[in-house]
Amino acid sequence: MAAVAGGLGGRVAGAAYEAGEPEAMMAACRARVVADLLDAVAALAALLFVRRLTAMRSAKTLHGSAVAHTAALL
Repeated sequence: MAAVAGGLGGRVAGAAYEAGEPEAMMAACRARVVADLLDAVAALAALLFVRRLTAMRSAKTLHGSAVAHTAALL
């Protein structure tokens, strides 16, 4: 969701920047910063998801499904 919002924010920022007015250009820069922050949040969420999924798969492989199920509940 954050990646989609970041992409849309970038498009809005680009369109506002093309207007050429100083106020519109400042708003476009702010929108681009927000879009970049949303992209960073999406990347962090993806990283955390992959790490947790990998940990659950490793636990299941080493100790069987009961431990993996317990790790998923945490």
